[in-house]
Order: sequence, then C-alpha cells, then structure tokens
Amino acid sequence: MSKIDFERTREVDVDDIVKTIPVVCSWCNKIYHIKQWSVAAGSPTGITHGICPDCEEKQQIELDKFLNEKDQNEK
Repeated sequence: MSKIDFERTREVDVDDIVKTIPVVCSWCNKIYHIKQWSVAAGSPTGITHGICPDCEEKQQIELDKFLNEKDQNEK
C-alpha cells in the first residue's frame, strides 16, 4: 500500500472539480478505497470514513449474535 501524506491531503486546495480522496475504515483505520469525488473548486479536501468489507462482515456477525440473544431473552 502506498504511503499517503495525510497532513498535505487535509490542507490541499482543490483546483479541479474532481479529486481523489482516500476512504479510511472507521473500525480498523486502513485505507480500503480511493474514490473520485466531485467538489467545489477551491474547497479543501481530506479523507473520508466508511467501513471496509472485512470489518463490515465482522460487525454483521456481531449484530446477528446480538439480535439472536435479544430474541431469545424476550421469549
């Protein structure tokens, strides 16, 4: 994976209306996607957050367990 200069990325001024912005997983903090975003000319850009496929799968398993336990406790 290539190293990204986050300080520079946060402060860069946008000259074009489409910029490349890294998407960071809020759970594991890995960069899992690089997206093209349309932004207003002159707007600063930075990183954005989401959830990577691995963490999404783990969270879904945990949610399913929680909901099953909740259903069993309500019976």
